[in-house]
Amino acid sequence: PDPVIRPTSDLDLFIRKADLEKADALLRGMGYQHAPDAHSWAFDVAYDQATFYVHQELLPVDLHWELLSSSSFRRCSRVSSDEVWERAMTVNVDGEPVLALCPEDCLLYLALHLAVHHAFAGVIWQLDLALMLDRYGAELDWKALVERAERWQVKKALFFVLELVRR
Repeated sequence: PDPVIRPTSDLDLFIRKADLEKADALLRGMGYQHAPDAHSWAFDVAYDQATFYVHQELLPVDLHWELLSSSSFRRCSRVSSDEVWERAMTVNVDGEPVLALCPEDCLLYLALHLAVHHAFAGVIWQLDLALMLDRYGAELDWKALVERAERWQVKKALFFVLELVRR
């Protein structure tokens, strides 16, 4: 009933790549640091589609400028972030207007995230999808969603995730 009670280990933020340096400056201004990992920030910008920030007291932030950052997935799919931004919608979060993925893109993102980044494992990801389907299932434009999944070459991943959640 309240997103705040959902267990989470980080906050994924989807930004336009053109806003990357601005987002980096904002996060650093809040006390975040690029996470010490195998890649530098410059490497992430050049070769990945996401970079990770940590803070001593706040939830880590995973900053994405593409929906998914798996290099093997990107080679075989055609996900278009520009399209996703065109369909973004304004929602209120704690009284503030913010852009969010339209329901069909959000469903695709959650399904692909479960399939690609979590290898079809994780009850919390399945629950997110089940709750989304319960809330928006009757309102979703299923024809557009399937057409998009076909065009982006992710139809099989979507099918297997939806079948997993159905079971």
